[in-house]
Amino acid sequence: MRRKTYTYILQTLLLGCVLTTYQTSFALEDIAEIVVTASRIEEPLSQVGSQVSILTNLEIKARQFTGVLEALGTMSGVTINQTGSFGGAASVRIRGAVSEQTLILIDNVEVNDTSSPGGGFDFSSLSLWDVEQIEVIKGPQSTLYGSDAIGGVINIITKSGKEGFEGNLWIEAGSYKTGRGGATLKGGGNKIKYRLSASGTRTDGISKADVRDGNNEKDGFTNFQFSGNLEVKVTKNFHLFATGRYGESDTEFDIFGLPTGVMDGDDNTKSKDYSFDSGAKFFTVGDKFSGNIGVQKSNLNRNNLSNGLPSFSSEGSRTKIYGNGVIRTGILDTILLGFESEKTETSGTFSTLTHQKVNALFGHIQDEILPSLTITFGLRYDSFSTEAPTSLSSNKITYVNASNRATNRTTLNYHFRNSDAILRASFGTGFKTPSIFQTTFFCCGAKEVNPNLKPETSKGWDIGIEKLLSDNTTFHLSYHWQSIENLIDFSFPDGGYLNISKAKTSGLEATINYARDVFHMGMNYTYSKAINVLLDSRLLRVPTHEIGLNIAYDISKVTSLGTSLIYRSDQLDINGKIEGAAVLDVRGSQRISEYLEFYARIENLLDQHYQTVFGYGTPGLSGYMGLRARF
Repeated sequence: MRRKTYTYILQTLLLGCVLTTYQTSFALEDIAEIVVTASRIEEPLSQVGSQVSILTNLEIKARQFTGVLEALGTMSGVTINQTGSFGGAASVRIRGAVSEQTLILIDNVEVNDTSSPGGGFDFSSLSLWDVEQIEVIKGPQSTLYGSDAIGGVINIITKSGKEGFEGNLWIEAGSYKTGRGGATLKGGGNKIKYRLSASGTRTDGISKADVRDGNNEKDGFTNFQFSGNLEVKVTKNFHLFATGRYGESDTEFDIFGLPTGVMDGDDNTKSKDYSFDSGAKFFTVGDKFSGNIGVQKSNLNRNNLSNGLPSFSSEGSRTKIYGNGVIRTGILDTILLGFESEKTETSGTFSTLTHQKVNALFGHIQDEILPSLTITFGLRYDSFSTEAPTSLSSNKITYVNASNRATNRTTLNYHFRNSDAILRASFGTGFKTPSIFQTTFFCCGAKEVNPNLKPETSKGWDIGIEKLLSDNTTFHLSYHWQSIENLIDFSFPDGGYLNISKAKTSGLEATINYARDVFHMGMNYTYSKAINVLLDSRLLRVPTHEIGLNIAYDISKVTSLGTSLIYRSDQLDINGKIEGAAVLDVRGSQRISEYLEFYARIENLLDQHYQTVFGYGTPGLSGYMGLRARF
């Protein structure tokens, strides 16, 4: 009966649409209007030398994405993995680099989890409700962003206040007894602008361990998020600002079991996290000099329960003081100078309070040496150390690990004025400091931690061209290569972490988009070659081929339809091979009035059985519908 209902909805939604998915679609003349932060300086995408993918709020709304992870999975060069849907631990890889080598920013605040073994970020609870734009900056970005940016940077930018007043509401319901909703208030005047948002999700979910392996217990998920920002114009040239977010989640998950590595279990994780950024912006007349200074804080507290009893807890926090200034001169177009001083802390069931400190200086020069050629060059110097108690029963602090690291990055952007094409190229070096866990954990007979653990290091380059094929069609093609050395991994014979591996990644990314009047079609393709040099084998959880196709069609000014297809080829995982699969979604919306819109979608229309982590299931054929309101 349920499938018949979905079939009827599908017939209404499709109305002749074809299979396909979506990648950001812009003509070259539109590129100049998009502002990005790939160089920590707001500038048009047309001037950027790095390879950047952008997802705007309009696309997020049109595609009916509900989570950041889902949206990232449609972008070229990005691979997502999740240990079961609805709250399962979720990671993102850029160009084959592991998730711990990707820096995650929310409104420029670093939110990577300092208490996790590798320092990665879990995307499972991150809603898209208040997101204005997602920027994915690919390749080594340590020169401007420091550690953890070997693979690239994901910057999630939330909406800001504006003059006047506006309110937005949405509510959604669907399969697995899932309910979602949210609200936003934003407004202000000439002196003050503000935004306040709240959103939540509650679902019975599915079994995290794949149901086809005999696991039938449903694992629920509940999440609430609150965020906001405020900007006060003290004078024309001096502004104060603050932005913050808070979230809580309760995730049921399954336990270790053979042969797939996971089976039904009565475990759950309760977590709380928050982050904020506050400071001041200043400008000079004529905008010859601008800058900002501030303080940032992020914190994540996690408590695991097994059969209702506490089993594990951890807490990690990061505090950063920063400042930077931008000088625009007649000799060089732009000079950026900045500093950061950061302190991270972790504690938990299996560790005592441990600190890691990082101090950094960086600079960046951008110059339009010819009317069509812009070159940038950047340098950064980081000094970091880890401190921990000499024993579990001692409060005395000892020096565990320290190092210094210099990185550099160069980019080129050239406009072929007579052929409507842009050439982008870059070369950069990157590094990732050993996490607190990696520098302090030992077991299995070892008497102390490894005092010689080195940072992971990388070097890489890419080159790409973007071409306007016609008034309605744009094409992008790029190639990238990267080598990552001193990869950190756990060694059981040594009872600790060692630099024992090396990886090489390379690949192609291609995108073609067509937009004319009410019809939009896009296609993207990613080819990845990611090799573990030590083992001479493919890196885990990196598909060789990924394809995305999208069609969107506006039947009228008030009715729109769309359909999406994502294909990923097979992947290797720790416990087995993940087969390739194609997932098809369809969607539609109907504006009821100027202030009210109805929408609906069907996910996994073909009811494909697929996995992104071996042994963990994903939803089958499912449907959702909702309402958006504006006042």
